[in-house]
Amino acid sequence: MRTWAAGLAAATVMGSVVAAGKPVDVSDVAIGGVKLGMSHREAIRAAAAYFKVEADQIRPDKLAADKGAAGAGMPMSFSYASRTETLRVSSVSRTPPDPDRPTAVTQITYERKGESPEVNQSVRDAAVAKYGEPTSGKTNQGAYAWCAQPGEMGCAKSAGAVLTATGSMLTLRDRGYEERARQVDKGDTVRRPQ
Repeated sequence: MRTWAAGLAAATVMGSVVAAGKPVDVSDVAIGGVKLGMSHREAIRAAAAYFKVEADQIRPDKLAADKGAAGAGMPMSFSYASRTETLRVSSVSRTPPDPDRPTAVTQITYERKGESPEVNQSVRDAAVAKYGEPTSGKTNQGAYAWCAQPGEMGCAKSAGAVLTATGSMLTLRDRGYEERARQVDKGDTVRRPQ
């Protein structure tokens, strides 16, 4: 069994650490082996490798199936839990469409089980050790954020990838990609797979 610090180090992979408060490009970070932009199948294989289980042990969420551009019934999310960790992954229809990879991961949440002030602080401390001082955050709620394009509100409205450490969770999300996919779905300009 791996220790908590080793688990976080293994759960998140990134090439470099930056100085305090500076923008950080987190678009290539992997959490639980999963990266933004992976297809649903690629993400399941990556999570299975991280948790050292067979890919068929990670099942798609039953209620999360896309009826839009990715195709009716296409799985859009999954979760997997071990004794000490939980990983949740969500996808949207890929923009522009790709019949071989119809979905793209836009949100990854890693949670260390055992909600307590000590666990929460250890998540934040491990994230700061890995990524440097947060681009924004250190709020009274204890939320830290790293992003490449902070605005007046820090990373809250960043157009690209944002990594947040809140409580016992790390969340990596690309709202910009989600919004582009929504716009394509609204316009219904995407060819549906046959």
